[in-house]
Amino acid sequence: MWEVITYGGGEYLFEVFKAVQLFFGGPFQTLAQVAGLFGLIAVLMAYLGPRQHLDVAYILRFAVFYGALFVPKAPVAIVDRIEGGNNNGVVVENVPFGMAALASMTSTIGDKLTTLYESYVSPPNDQKYHKNGMVFGATLLKSVPEVRFLDATMAGDMQEFISHCAFALLAQGVISVEQLEKSPDVWALLRDNAPNNRFVMQSWSNAAVTCNDAATNPQNGLNARMPSKIEEAEKHLGKLIWPKKTPDDARNVLLAALPATASDIAGINRSSSEIMRQAMMINAINAALDRLPPDEAAGAMASIQAKTAAERSRFQTYMTMGAVAARSIPIMRSVLEALAYALFPIVALMILLPSGLTAFLNYFVVLFWLQMWPPIYAVLNSIIYWYSAAANKAGAIMPNGLSDWTMWTTPAI
Repeated sequence: MWEVITYGGGEYLFEVFKAVQLFFGGPFQTLAQVAGLFGLIAVLMAYLGPRQHLDVAYILRFAVFYGALFVPKAPVAIVDRIEGGNNNGVVVENVPFGMAALASMTSTIGDKLTTLYESYVSPPNDQKYHKNGMVFGATLLKSVPEVRFLDATMAGDMQEFISHCAFALLAQGVISVEQLEKSPDVWALLRDNAPNNRFVMQSWSNAAVTCNDAATNPQNGLNARMPSKIEEAEKHLGKLIWPKKTPDDARNVLLAALPATASDIAGINRSSSEIMRQAMMINAINAALDRLPPDEAAGAMASIQAKTAAERSRFQTYMTMGAVAARSIPIMRSVLEALAYALFPIVALMILLPSGLTAFLNYFVVLFWLQMWPPIYAVLNSIIYWYSAAANKAGAIMPNGLSDWTMWTTPAI
């Protein structure tokens, strides 16, 4: 059994190896005979030429290459270190021995160099390239501010609560803008200060209920429904980060990865549920601010609205730039790797020609060169991690010296 190790794009390689297997089981035999005939003609022409040179080495080389590399078949397991998925570790039978051996040996060298580098120059475990790919921590943290309430009913009830209850607290000075922006738990701040003398419509009641009841009703209140909505958001975010996993598996990985990443990169010590709830509430407040009529956006609320619009524009710009770089660099290598393996049948035919030894050596060099990319990516990933960790930890520091995920620090993370 030969293992071919890749870093992303494992499903592509699985399809490529299946295609090569089918090609060698069908038209390759005929094409090999044609290549042998052309080779024999070239040898005879050289012998009939002025020097009368008979290239016996080519005949022996043809027999060795054909008999040792192409006729024997071997099973190959495709192992994707980053994406995994349903085809991770799946075996492709009857792959030409030469392709299986070359791909396995060169990919193993690249894998060993990558893991060796990251064992000595060691980012935290989740941030290592060979575990989660390029800039995993930055990718995860930039996705968190986009988390929202997925259930339309819950989102609508929360919008009503914020518009009629939370903004009233700001307007009346019960809580200040500074308290709201720097609160490590926005929902707790609004829930605990929800008044009994203001009323709001909620989906579960035919009549208006008090703001306090909307927030704390033990059966239908926003607080009672919050845990299940956070779980929904965790599954959704998990699937975005690990699309090959099931929603439950993706959530379980997220529950471990998000707190560790927030601590490693931003110095924030919060559970996954706490971070998700805070991000969801910040987005809910921003959405409510967008719906606020201009004549009502006065005083404290106007300042939050202006700041939110500027921060959102800057965030979208940075996110777009970062997403292009983080996604395109690894994809480029995966495409080139798949192309290199897909071209093996053509290279195999060239190997059977008189210049076949040169073709074989050049193909080996190309495969070896491609396997030097993962160690380079590991170096690049560690540099980005060190830089982003320093910048994010500085951005997450509150005026009191503590680090937390708040409306005040989110734009800088």
